[in-house]
Amino acid sequence: MQSLARKHFPRIVFRRHEKRLWNPLTKQPLKNRPEERVRLRLIESLLEDTGWSKHRISTELPVEFERAEAPMRADILCYSRDFKPRLLIECKAENVALSEKTAEQIARYNTVVKAPYLMMSNGIEDRWYSLDGDEDQPPDGAEKRAGGSSRLT
Repeated sequence: MQSLARKHFPRIVFRRHEKRLWNPLTKQPLKNRPEERVRLRLIESLLEDTGWSKHRISTELPVEFERAEAPMRADILCYSRDFKPRLLIECKAENVALSEKTAEQIARYNTVVKAPYLMMSNGIEDRWYSLDGDEDQPPDGAEKRAGGSSRLT
């Protein structure tokens, strides 16, 4: 399905004559990288279109595995109102196709995170998964636009 991020663009700021992307969660400038642009576009969509609280979104969350040498990092993790993992999102740059390898990556992260909903996005296409097996079906209300509430939250 078309990406939730398709109508959003990250805010640009200049620091030391360098173009940076503004992270509304951490209020920090970030390097202008393709995957980071997709991540920030999705965050903007979550904040503006679904009404998700910025206080219930984490980015670059360390995911530690027993046999891993270094912790991996999950791109976005959204928490429910009672602060339980609700939605795990893996972001790829726009020029990267969503593949089986990406699905395996997010599934592996979710063995630790245990979120009921998963999403892979490259900013053009989103692929949704739920633990009950509904592929390509976002949770109720996930596509709702500004002005509506979301059952996802």
